[in-house]
Amino acid sequence: MTMRSVATPIEDEYAGIFSKGMLIAGAEGVTGRAHIIRTDTFGNTLSNVTGGVHVTGNVGVTGTVASLATGAQKTLLSRFLDTAGDGSGGKNATADFSAVTAIFSIQPSAGAVYRITRLLVSIGDGNGFNASGYGAGIALVTGIQVRVQNDSGTLVDLTDGVLVKSNSGWGEHCYDVGWNEFGVGAQNEIVNVRWTFAKSGQQLRLIGSNNERLEVVLKDDLTGLISHHFKVNGYAE
Repeated sequence: MTMRSVATPIEDEYAGIFSKGMLIAGAEGVTGRAHIIRTDTFGNTLSNVTGGVHVTGNVGVTGTVASLATGAQKTLLSRFLDTAGDGSGGKNATADFSAVTAIFSIQPSAGAVYRITRLLVSIGDGNGFNASGYGAGIALVTGIQVRVQNDSGTLVDLTDGVLVKSNSGWGEHCYDVGWNEFGVGAQNEIVNVRWTFAKSGQQLRLIGSNNERLEVVLKDDLTGLISHHFKVNGYAE
């Protein structure tokens, strides 16, 4: 029988692609025979491997390997601030609040605790937004306060006495302010604001039994706006 020692061009091509191998051996908890698992030059495992690799327990690591989707999960919190604080009140802040102050808030019930990671603000109006106005109108007279409150008073004034009077004014507190115009010409516009409390090092923690709540306080005429919402993300402990 004649032995052929020179590979054909086709064999050379496949040898280049399927030249990598990974030997499973010496891994903790591996029973049976160790086999070479062939991979191509991109690291993809080939499907036509003969034999089998039987793995029990952990492979190549100590301790427990757990799926990222397992374990205890907190209840997700994704809710608009409203005039009642419990989700049952009005959520669109577009009325005249210059005579009677309005407070949009979220408050956990007694025994519950909320961790608030961020506040999202959306301001919808006609065209003509600018940095110095609020929506497409002029700057607010009094301004908007954001605070953590209980029945005794203000625990944290998140706006620190510098109230939000303009579209760009939100950026003084949270930096992330985006302006969007969908369409061409005299179309409605929107400003989106993202205030990520977690970026300051921790979330806001509201204890329901202490009547703690996150509040947005409004004292201006906002009837010119088309939409005006405040939404929080976080979780319940």
